[in-house]
Amino acid sequence: MAIRKLSRMPYAQAQVREYRKADGSSRNFDVLQSYTTDVLMIDYDNHTITCYGLYSKTTRKHISAFMREKGLDYSIAKKCYEQNVDYDFVTGEYIRVGA
Repeated sequence: MAIRKLSRMPYAQAQVREYRKADGSSRNFDVLQSYTTDVLMIDYDNHTITCYGLYSKTTRKHISAFMREKGLDYSIAKKCYEQNVDYDFVTGEYIRVGA
């Protein structure tokens, strides 16, 4: 696991934990942490984005900066949270959680 700051907000109280397969038995994913709370996950194996909460205005800025780093828009994360869906970034479809 590697931990890094947001490239567009290096002084923000946010970090990205990057998990990468070392032996083929684990998954590839990134978790955005705003302050001390995990707020968003991008799972590269399943091609999905999951948002756990929007919380404060500052946290929404962290999510927006992270999504821009990935070439995506904040509105995707917002819709994922508000409608309790995941976003498939390969197909562009929203997937009902648990489906």
